[in-house]
Amino acid sequence: MKVGLELTSKCNLRCGMCPLPVLRRPYEDMEWWLVERAEKEIHGAGLRLKWLHEMGEPLLYSRLDDAIRLFPEASVSTNGLLLTEEIGAKLLATPLKRLRICVDSINSQVYPTLRTGGDFDKLVELTRAFLRQAKGHRMRIEIQKMRSRLTLDETVDDFRRFFELDQFKNARVIEKTCEALDVNEETDLHGKFYGCVQGAFFTWVVVFADGRVTHCCYDA
Repeated sequence: MKVGLELTSKCNLRCGMCPLPVLRRPYEDMEWWLVERAEKEIHGAGLRLKWLHEMGEPLLYSRLDDAIRLFPEASVSTNGLLLTEEIGAKLLATPLKRLRICVDSINSQVYPTLRTGGDFDKLVELTRAFLRQAKGHRMRIEIQKMRSRLTLDETVDDFRRFFELDQFKNARVIEKTCEALDVNEETDLHGKFYGCVQGAFFTWVVVFADGRVTHCCYDA
């Protein structure tokens, strides 16, 4: 069973592929006692946590480093815009094994469409700086490339060259699709969505910031 823990439902972006702007629940941080309770219940059931995020940006959570220490098996995905040297140092001091930075596009004209509210130049600067900061570290860094109709002319090799990944052995490029979420309309980002293909009932669950548990990626 895949289990995710949403440390926060707050985010600094409003991305086109994400339903966060229309959620019918509050934007909030998970209280620390609830994080500790989740650790006891998840590990007590013999389960491992897959990731420390769902709808929100995990770098906004003030005790992210402490949460990583409670769940050293979990990975973290970030939009990268808060990945300062200070936060990078805190992450590198934890047992975090995998950090995904969602760059999505290296085209400065396409990026704002995918990551609404994002600053492309700032993201590139912070990502390159963190790659240098983490060089030789045991943490695996994933630079995410988004596969969508807007990024058809961008390749994994383009990303590798752009970030000069040959010199960073702990970094790689991964590709992810831009799936619609409960949307049956075709858009520039994706085709029609005919149902969840990512998981099934009771094989993928998420603990929201308020403590409620849902299946797969279903949200409200």
